[in-house]
Amino acid sequence: MRPVHLTDLDLAARAVLAQPAGAQDDAAARLVAGARLADRFRKRLGRRHPVWGDGTVAAAAMALAGGKLAPPQRLSPRVAICFDGIVRKRPL
Repeated sequence: MRPVHLTDLDLAARAVLAQPAGAQDDAAARLVAGARLADRFRKRLGRRHPVWGDGTVAAAAMALAGGKLAPPQRLSPRVAICFDGIVRKRPL
């Protein structure tokens, strides 16, 4: 997976929070797994993965959200918890 930047976390949180409450943890895991898969695909074949994009968390977030994300939110406790969940799914 490519380096994670604040924009990646913002898009990932918006994509995960758009999922039903009971599915958000699984959605975060799928998003991170998709970014990892896409990065391996990109390195091996030299092109974007057809579903998950270029290996960035931002591209995977857009794929998870079907290309439609809600506008940015304030950093509420709900968004901060989502950031934490996404970061924990990514080994440092």
